[in-house]
Amino acid sequence: MDNNQLLMNQIIEKLIKADDNNEQLILTAEEVKELREELADQFYMPVLSMEEIVKLCEEGKIGQSPFNRS
Repeated sequence: MDNNQLLMNQIIEKLIKADDNNEQLILTAEEVKELREELADQFYMPVLSMEEIVKLCEEGKIGQSPFNRS
């Protein structure tokens, strides 16, 4: 099967085109169902770069005991 024929790849292509053209994205009910089936059981967590971690430490937001905060 050609990967371009997979519904998920078609949805991704629509997303890219909408972004490139600064347009809203309209999905069919079938596309929404496909996205839900593919993504619903996933959990996304932000990943910080070392520079971001250093900045947060310098700002006192991380790297301290929560009991010693004022």
